[in-house]
Amino acid sequence: IHSTGAREGIVTLVGGTLDWFEKKRALGRWLMTAPRWEPGDGDAKAIGDDHTRHFFFVQQWLRANHRARHFRKLPITAYEPLIVGPAWQFLAGWVHRRKQKELKRMRTVLIDAAWNAIAR
Repeated sequence: IHSTGAREGIVTLVGGTLDWFEKKRALGRWLMTAPRWEPGDGDAKAIGDDHTRHFFFVQQWLRANHRARHFRKLPITAYEPLIVGPAWQFLAGWVHRRKQKELKRMRTVLIDAAWNAIAR
């Protein structure tokens, strides 16, 4: 996350997740429907590498904002599911429906829900 502000980071994290699925629909559908990732699977490796890099930066950003008390006081492991969980739940169904207007309409709803879940 290349944002220093707490709210801006939420916008980047949730918005970036939605953007990734919009740009990589086939891979997103595979991700949501694959029973499990196999170590030799090319798609799994590509997603795994992206996820590892992304996870590292998300964790750094979360810890910095947690230490700065920009969020409600919660266990550190609660933040990521509260922030991206609703977006992932929405996307699990969206990859089958693929309605562009629905994705655009839900963007603000999901960002606001994430922020409201953790904001001080």
